[in-house]
Amino acid sequence: MRQPVLAVAFYALIAWAPWALAQSPASHNGAVPAASAPEPGTRRDDPDELARWFYSVMVGEIAANTGHHDLAYAELLQAARDMNSAALFERSATVALQAGTLQDALVAINAWREQQPASARAQEWAAQLLVAMGRNAEATTALTRMLSRTPAPQRPAVLLTLPALFARMGDTQVALASARKVLAPYAQLPAGAVALGQLQVWAGDPAAAFSQATAALQAEQDFPAAAVLLLQNYKVDPQRADALMATYFKARPDDADLRMAWVASALDQDRTGVALAQAQEQTRMRPEFAPAWLVVGTIQLDRGALSQAEDALLNYLRLARDDRTQVGGVARACLAMADASSRQGNQDVADGWLQQVPAGQEPQSVALQRAIDLARRGRLQAGVALLDKLPTSTQDTRRARRLLLSQFYRTLQHPGAAYRVLKAGLGKNATDTEYVYETAMAAEQAGRFREMEGLLRRLVATQPRFQPAFNALGYSLADRNRDLPEASRLVEHALRLAPGNPFVLDSMGWIAFRSGVLDKAQSWLEQAWTARPDPAIGAHLAEVLWHRGNAARARAVLHQAWLQAPHDAGVTGAMHRMGVSF
Repeated sequence: MRQPVLAVAFYALIAWAPWALAQSPASHNGAVPAASAPEPGTRRDDPDELARWFYSVMVGEIAANTGHHDLAYAELLQAARDMNSAALFERSATVALQAGTLQDALVAINAWREQQPASARAQEWAAQLLVAMGRNAEATTALTRMLSRTPAPQRPAVLLTLPALFARMGDTQVALASARKVLAPYAQLPAGAVALGQLQVWAGDPAAAFSQATAALQAEQDFPAAAVLLLQNYKVDPQRADALMATYFKARPDDADLRMAWVASALDQDRTGVALAQAQEQTRMRPEFAPAWLVVGTIQLDRGALSQAEDALLNYLRLARDDRTQVGGVARACLAMADASSRQGNQDVADGWLQQVPAGQEPQSVALQRAIDLARRGRLQAGVALLDKLPTSTQDTRRARRLLLSQFYRTLQHPGAAYRVLKAGLGKNATDTEYVYETAMAAEQAGRFREMEGLLRRLVATQPRFQPAFNALGYSLADRNRDLPEASRLVEHALRLAPGNPFVLDSMGWIAFRSGVLDKAQSWLEQAWTARPDPAIGAHLAEVLWHRGNAARARAVLHQAWLQAPHDAGVTGAMHRMGVSF
């Protein structure tokens, strides 16, 4: 077995030696050899010296490959010092790390720093080792030196690598303080702002990170790393983020990954208007990009635009059906097609789409759609029986079945039954925030406002960061024209938690309308309608426009809302109060 090891050592030597021999002191900005360098008068092309270095490297590599790390480290480090080779200093440090001896690795890197003080790479190695050893102050000094020695054209790329290293310091505040010190001279560089912003995300300060991303994009409008940081903190100020991203895409219209990240961020904040516009733009720019078609189809379905939804979903399925990475999306698309068919009364077609859902995918959603289809055929109890067959062996499965059954009744316009289902399980789920909230919403739809208010007040008291409860309670008070100051306080708190959420913006507008401040009401509702053209929001905006004397636009907005949801109570109520019909 000796010969293969020797062969490995030989090829390693070929890889290292030419580069090592090329690293003369002159190539390192005047760095001078240390005391262990060749004696005065020795020539770098002296055959005896070359043979000795060759032998040291060969022995070191053989030792490394046979598990004799101490010998390998000693031989390679000596060769690195003799040859003043950055490559061999790195190699000796790597051998030490493989042996688990960080201190030996640091000795090798410090020797490298002594012989090549202008090497940014040596300072980078030192910083990483010092962080690993918990010597953060020394690491900060090494990083400062590394950046100062990095050529200006390469500095932005290096700056973007630093957050991961600072994060390994453990303590977030120590890491952030160190980062501020190191990055201070580069704060005006977009990459410096992004690097600091990434650390601020980790430290739990998304607003500061958003500000860093904003500054970076203002300085360099098409900087991808800044756009990524902005989207990571999108919820801080979605409207500002949307404006910055629109500018970014004027310069980089083909950046499909970031456009879809923008879509995902907007959907996370219920800004479906923004998400749909960007997904549609993506289908225009790259018609073969399947995921964008799925987003377009599902949003159009949610809006009741069934024909447009079906066109988009069919495009998605044509592109994605044979792509194994899209199996989950194919399942969702088939379910959406089934839903669209069912809404149009084509139950047999809906069944056909359900049969095309890939095996094992979305079993609960498939069961729900089958149950809805049965009910729409006049077999309500058969639909209930189908959902009753879902697993109920654990508390989680029982919870899931109740939520699904409630959704079944809500879809079929039986709000009282939906509320009774959830109320029956409330005792077992009394500390489940989402379950309590869903029960409150079911109570509201069933006209049981006292029960709804009690449940929401419980959540507001115990879950100060659960935005939906604050918004729902505030909106409910305003809608019933009760205690508008309290309603305003509740919704303002929700707005601080979710600044760009269209439903919160809608609540702010409705409170302003109830308070008689029509200009502010219109401003809030225009923002909400742009972010999400939802029928309920459209009904509110139409009514405010009507009261402000803009009858033509009020009628147009209300007509758009009616087309989406002709039986929505908010839409029909606005139509009655405005005296219009479609």
